[in-house]
Amino acid sequence: MSNKYKTVLLITDTDIKILQAKAQRGGAEPFYSFVKARAHPSPEFLQSALREGLPASLKRIGQVVLLISRRQVLMLPARFPSHSGAEIQRMVDLQVSHLTPFAREEIVICHSVVDREPDGYARVLIQAAPQDLVLSYLRLLAGRNVPCHQVILSSVGVGAWYRKNVLAPGEDAGRVVAILDVDRRGSELCFLRDDTLLFSRYLPFGHEEESPEAMSSLAEQVLLTVEAYRRECMGGPISRCIIMSDADLSRVKDLINGLDIAPAVDLVSVRQRTLGKMRKPPAGLLAEPVSWTALLGALSDGLPKEANLLPGEIIRIKSSTLKRRARIRFVAVLLGTLGVLWGALNLDNFQKERKLAHLKDALQAQQVSVRKAQENIEAIEALQVKLRSRVVLVDILRGLYEKVPEPISLRSLQLDHKGTVILQGFGESRSAVNQFHNNLVSSAMFQNVALEYATERKQYKEEYVEFKILCQLSRDEKKRAEP
Repeated sequence: MSNKYKTVLLITDTDIKILQAKAQRGGAEPFYSFVKARAHPSPEFLQSALREGLPASLKRIGQVVLLISRRQVLMLPARFPSHSGAEIQRMVDLQVSHLTPFAREEIVICHSVVDREPDGYARVLIQAAPQDLVLSYLRLLAGRNVPCHQVILSSVGVGAWYRKNVLAPGEDAGRVVAILDVDRRGSELCFLRDDTLLFSRYLPFGHEEESPEAMSSLAEQVLLTVEAYRRECMGGPISRCIIMSDADLSRVKDLINGLDIAPAVDLVSVRQRTLGKMRKPPAGLLAEPVSWTALLGALSDGLPKEANLLPGEIIRIKSSTLKRRARIRFVAVLLGTLGVLWGALNLDNFQKERKLAHLKDALQAQQVSVRKAQENIEAIEALQVKLRSRVVLVDILRGLYEKVPEPISLRSLQLDHKGTVILQGFGESRSAVNQFHNNLVSSAMFQNVALEYATERKQYKEEYVEFKILCQLSRDEKKRAEP
């Protein structure tokens, strides 16, 4: 598929939207839009709509981004005691099943770090979508032989459009902006700080509902969301509120302005701003009375990689496919290099020296790839040795269970190939940690026990001690671990 084109799809309860763009020097410029009202929720109707909306030629599809509606995604603010990206990822995987009513295998998650606090904690925004829903959309695209490259939340697309078309880097830097993106029958309220999505919420109101009661209900829901945002301390004070819609929502603007949420409330027409930047817009582009904000934002380059709700199995398959293609390209380059070398042998000495110099440069460039391949082979061999080892983790856990005092809670246990055991956890007091350390010292199973740190911390007015202990398996345990 060509990299000159980009296709964005959004399937909501009311519509199926498709937007296509062609890569230009200043960014992707849309040239085709399609909307079909979702009259029936069956997969057959969706397949029919995709056949109608997507071009017959796959060459004009290019990179595909699938948007998931905010109404179908859980958004969970969390706080973890680490600044390390790898540790935060592990904590998210461990805690997400406790934060949602679903089992871990039933959802697809991604997260973004909202803020890193001076006390060592990080504020994280977790997104969780039903895996069955995402897979059903991917199967619909696969039925049209359309591969999906990224799955993102619609609020991320709204934020991307704001950053490219509204954000003033000098004026709005570090400030929080509330954006209300209004569609036909639903809206999204997003809170953004620079390029960071702090929170968003789906509101069941659209510009087709023009009754005063519906407008008052929307204003009330906006106020409740802002109060929750302030109560949970999700970000700083709101400096600006923007209503994005092509409909006349001056009444909504007046209602929200009266709530005293932000110093300024503005109305922005996404369609007018987009078409106004184009020299000659195609006829009928963005003509349908729906919100195109999220789709236009998803056309932007530099969408955050961490905001990807593509299932992990599909990501791993794509990664292995890319690695296989890289190996094929490496072999092709190597064969081409050898062919050039064979041809150089038939030239005169001067031409031989010049072309051999070029070949040496090419081979040096390939040595980096060869070293990486060797490192991968060594890692696989080390893993195979690890899998053949006879370390009985049950015995180690049983030995630890007998030594752990009641006030101690273990967070993680690691065992490397050298027999080093790394224990991390929490204790109610420093004396409890010292007791656990002494128990390990007196144990026949462990030796060289060292308390690396024991730090007192406080969370929600409760004090605890975070610790890390390193120790070695005793000689008898090491003999059992030898293959």
